[in-house]
Parts: sequence; structure tokens; C-alpha cells
Amino acid sequence: MAGLGTSRRARRIGAAVMAIGLAFPVASCSGKNSQLSGPEKTAIVVGAVPAVDTAGLFIAQQRGYFAAAG
Repeated sequence: MAGLGTSRRARRIGAAVMAIGLAFPVASCSGKNSQLSGPEKTAIVVGAVPAVDTAGLFIAQQRGYFAAAG
């Protein structure tokens, strides 16, 4: 009978550890500021050589898409 009690106790402890382990990542992602604030504005410097592969970058810059997005 002692073996059954130990098994149940181990299961309860394991379940509690799992519940706590799952609660922390969820709680850390639910910040008030991340939901209320707008998109983060940062300065990005892009180094590109005028070539066929980067044509979209230069077209977007000429048409003002980056300035419109802030």
C-alpha cells in the first residue's frame, strides 16, 4: 500500500510543477504595454547594391513606402 501513496504523491507533485512551468511563460507575455502601444519605431540602415535582387527595395524607397510607414 505504501507504493500507491508514493505514486499518487509523485503524480501530484509532477502535475503541480508542470502547471507552474506553463503559467510563467503565459504570464510574462500578457503585458499591458505591449497591447496598448503602437508599432515600435526604430531606425534601420540597409546596405544594398543596386542589382536585380534588390530592385524591390529601391522601388519602395522611390515611391515613399518607407516614409509612409514611419
